[in-house]
Amino acid sequence: VATVVDAVNAPVAGAVVTFTASQGTVAPLTAMTNGSGSGTATFTAGAGVGLATVQANVGAISRTTTISLTAGAPPTITLTVTPTALTANGNSMATVTARVVDALLNPIAGKSIVFTGTLGSITPLTQTLDAAGLATTTFTAGTLPGIAVITAQIEGITETVQIVLAAAHFSTTITTQETGIL
Repeated sequence: VATVVDAVNAPVAGAVVTFTASQGTVAPLTAMTNGSGSGTATFTAGAGVGLATVQANVGAISRTTTISLTAGAPPTITLTVTPTALTANGNSMATVTARVVDALLNPIAGKSIVFTGTLGSITPLTQTLDAAGLATTTFTAGTLPGIAVITAQIEGITETVQIVLAAAHFSTTITTQETGIL
């Protein structure tokens, strides 16, 4: 709401107020003041976080207000692994990717996410989420076959994914020689 008053602080009806915003949107972009001198527009936040400046202009007079836009808690971690099956040979590797978004599906960036795993090793254990809310690490299979469980955790929220570790196959040739008894 922008309130327009004259030099003696009396409301001005019929003034055209133009609204702008540095982030997000304002609607309508122009509004006519009512009998109380008020012109109204609605600010809608965009996907970004930070400070949004909303400006109201009446002729050459301009006033601004600042709104702090913050991301909600990251309620969703999507965890993927490629490939989903490895040989348990101590050196087979898979790429593990976590994507973290807030309640409005905005990517969470700049926060640390911790990875852990069973039946193998994770390198690195901690990564920082990029601007798209993504972090990638590498799982290296151990030597025991089974189901490896990879976990990603951020701010108390966890997600898991599984990797099948198949037994390593070895090839052995056995040669026999027949002997006879005389």
